[in-house]
Amino acid sequence: MHRIATRILTCAALIAAPLATHAASACDQATVRFVVPFPASGSSADLLGRSLASALSKIWNKSVVVDNRSGGGQVIGTQAIAGAKGDGCTLGLITSALSLNPSLMKGKLPYDSVKDIRPAIRLVDLPLGIFTLSSSPIKTMADLQKAAASRELTYGTPGVGSMPHLAGALMSTRLPANLRHVPYRGLPAAKVDLLAGQIDMIIGAVSTEVASVKAGDLRLVAVLSEKRFPEFPNVPTVAEQHQNLTVTDYFGVAVPAAMTPQALSSLYQDVTEAMRSPEVTSRLAAMKLDIAKDEPGALAARVVSDMGWMSDLVAKTGMSVE
Repeated sequence: MHRIATRILTCAALIAAPLATHAASACDQATVRFVVPFPASGSSADLLGRSLASALSKIWNKSVVVDNRSGGGQVIGTQAIAGAKGDGCTLGLITSALSLNPSLMKGKLPYDSVKDIRPAIRLVDLPLGIFTLSSSPIKTMADLQKAAASRELTYGTPGVGSMPHLAGALMSTRLPANLRHVPYRGLPAAKVDLLAGQIDMIIGAVSTEVASVKAGDLRLVAVLSEKRFPEFPNVPTVAEQHQNLTVTDYFGVAVPAAMTPQALSSLYQDVTEAMRSPEVTSRLAAMKLDIAKDEPGALAARVVSDMGWMSDLVAKTGMSVE
């Protein structure tokens, strides 16, 4: 762990180092690949990934193509980042799954989350919520507990190893509640089954379902963040309705570990610039999300820190890939 901490501090210092220019991509090819470990289905990840790729293409004056690699609890997409050359031609989106999967899939990951991947910058924080059909009798956390006392409730998530998966496992043990996880390749697929009455609820980013809640198709039962979601001020947090239970995800950008510190520093600056571009800020406004306050090296440190407490929770909750 000392070596890991040293590597993170060195990386942070190099990212923070000033550069003469950052207008050109480190990639010497005509196209940069931006890996999104979710399907091209209009999810928060896909929408943000495409907006960011478009903004970066203008900064670098070259094509930045989104490569949707969904499945395997984001392992497939993350492997595409980890296994690429560190030439600046491959970068991609990551979430807290980068920290969760090592303990959830012990010995089964085709990469090392610390040694093979270099987290570059946190983009946004993602408040999570619990959604049911608007016609569901489950309107509060108390209703959820009551229903789960009489039968098993199913909850859909964007996939195994996602923060919504972890949130459901925590709810199962802390409420407690009789919940069964049903993983999907992205939240839109889970929503389809929820609307069809195939599952009882979904757990996912609140920003993704703002329109569905306002249209009356879904009900936001509670949010899992520390504060209420601004767009729905009347919807309480889980912590308000029960014991302290808070789970928040994030989107970040990562690159292969072989990328040079100088290129990583330049990427940090370019992504920061892209996140402030009109097309990205307008997308974030539509998604009701704010740009995260990030510092060079902070995301790399968080990934390692999260591994510790997530490993403990996986052991305590009995969370599994099944």
